[in-house]
Amino acid sequence: MTGPRLRWAAALVGWLALSSPFAWGGGDRDQLLATARDGNRAAIQSITTMECRYERIPWAGTTLDQAKKCFFFPVSPGRFWRSGEVYRLMEPNDDGTIREYVVRNGRIQVLRKKGRPVPWSTLSLNTPGPVDGVGGEIWQYLLFSHWWGKENPGFYPFWDIIQQPYTLHTVERLPSREIHVDLSHAGGRWEFWFDPKVNYLVHRSVVIPAGDTTIRFEHQVIDFTEASPAVFVPTTVEHRCSIRGELQAVARTVLTELTVNRPMPAASLRLPGIAGTECIDFDREVKYKVDADGNRVGPETPVEVHHGAPIPQDPDRWSRRPVEYYSPPLPMPSRPPTPWWVWLLAAAVCALLAGVGLAVVRRRMRASQA
Repeated sequence: MTGPRLRWAAALVGWLALSSPFAWGGGDRDQLLATARDGNRAAIQSITTMECRYERIPWAGTTLDQAKKCFFFPVSPGRFWRSGEVYRLMEPNDDGTIREYVVRNGRIQVLRKKGRPVPWSTLSLNTPGPVDGVGGEIWQYLLFSHWWGKENPGFYPFWDIIQQPYTLHTVERLPSREIHVDLSHAGGRWEFWFDPKVNYLVHRSVVIPAGDTTIRFEHQVIDFTEASPAVFVPTTVEHRCSIRGELQAVARTVLTELTVNRPMPAASLRLPGIAGTECIDFDREVKYKVDADGNRVGPETPVEVHHGAPIPQDPDRWSRRPVEYYSPPLPMPSRPPTPWWVWLLAAAVCALLAGVGLAVVRRRMRASQA
């Protein structure tokens, strides 16, 4: 084969090679999956420190009540700080109290500040469960961690999810260069779109819970911010909930005042004003006073702890309200003893009422005998 035929054959072979899915990695499922896994992990782990203000906002005509039926919807705004594996979150509650927590060395210290229904601030310490995830609520809002489901309830990053049992339906390189992964596991069916332009962070995800396939959740990043050179963070994420194909609610997570990979002052990772506060350790069922960093500084004494109900295992509930933070009810501090004069006054009032009642009875008896 010479001349034009050879050139034509070479051109055909070249065209087939370039147009083949293998040329773009589309034919090698394992390699594509590894690219998405490793790129996504590196992109998230490149965020060594982070601070932001965040809000969860009903969107596209959705009311707050509609949003709360579909999503976990804390009172906004909140704040988030992270340095390495240590992170702190501050969030208002509907009842007027404020919940703050710090996760450090695998334990979570929670401060609930007093408000209208809570007359005392309380401080507790316990080991968080997988449902809290590796980065708290923020990691879930930003599509850094994802719900697993009933069999192993918790929020895990993508690279952990594919270390657990799953069925891979599709992995492909799209014309947009995104990697699309479609898989099922005990929590339901997930689709992910990993965007190479932002180091393979999740640009979009869709989940259909295993417990109720009529529900569909779709999450899409509207805006990424290059918060530090070559380090990207989703700053606007839209969340959509549909039931039987009908849209029920739309919400957005919006980050502002974002700083990434800057020095983090030690005070940013402390619960404010806890020095000298009594802390209840739920794991060990003891209480003691702590310093400004939450470390024990005084003697510890046993305390009776009522842990309450176990974490709900219903996948539908967690899908609708993805990370409703579970904290055992704290035993309320004992009230101060009632002053002696209060008891004396109460006794005098009771004696007076008894005397009046007895006089009335005697008068009626005399009247009836007359």
